[in-house]
Amino acid sequence: MAKAMDSLPGSIRCYVSPMSSFIFYPAITSIASDLGVTVGNVNLAITTYMIVSGITPALLGNAADKFGRRPIYILALSIYIVANIGLALQSSFPALLVSRMLQSAGSSGTISLGYGIISDIASPSERGSYVGLFNLGPNVAPPLGPVLGGAIAANLGWRWIFWFIAILGGTCLLLVFLALSETARGVVGNGQVPANGLNRMPIPFVLNGKKGDTEVYNEPAEARKWSFPNPITCLKLLLENDIFIVLLCNGIYYATYCCVQASL
Repeated sequence: MAKAMDSLPGSIRCYVSPMSSFIFYPAITSIASDLGVTVGNVNLAITTYMIVSGITPALLGNAADKFGRRPIYILALSIYIVANIGLALQSSFPALLVSRMLQSAGSSGTISLGYGIISDIASPSERGSYVGLFNLGPNVAPPLGPVLGGAIAANLGWRWIFWFIAILGGTCLLLVFLALSETARGVVGNGQVPANGLNRMPIPFVLNGKKGDTEVYNEPAEARKWSFPNPITCLKLLLENDIFIVLLCNGIYYATYCCVQASL
């Protein structure tokens, strides 16, 4: 039960990353008109978003392994909320680009952090079930995002798109702060090492006090090392043939999907 408490909210939190990308598309024409730039210029905000979303997870994922999932989640979602408020208030094209990059930096790490939590709490034989539950959010967001974005832009104006996802991000931040237990093995080991500071939930749940529910996949904890996150650690995985093939296939699919969505 405690594992589901960590994986299902993770699915909700990971809803914000694809949602933030695709909810933006129906308002491109309106934004271009209000800012006095071309649609092609506004499309650069999509490009910069995608570039940052490809880089940030390597940094946040490595940082989460060292410092814990909770602090990095809280940091990422805080950046995300501030960026969305900036997008809702901005009135210039440079501010749009910078805010979109910050938005991407805050949202894109949520998926990699979520998969990290699954690897912490589930054995290899169990992970398929949790990944299926976890992928509910990322898979629902792309088709639902443009529908919500179009409805909000048509009725309230495009700025309210960003107010809406700022509120959504705030809800996710509250959920993380109150309901997400620390699972990083470099911080809490196999779940028996007490967490401190931001790694600790302010209100421990009764569920987490039951030994049977908090038992996690038992593998040796790594020593905690305080150093700057190194994205090269993640990039080295590209040298593995099986991982490279899977990433290439998924990258081609996602690039094609984004191109089709942006051209509609």
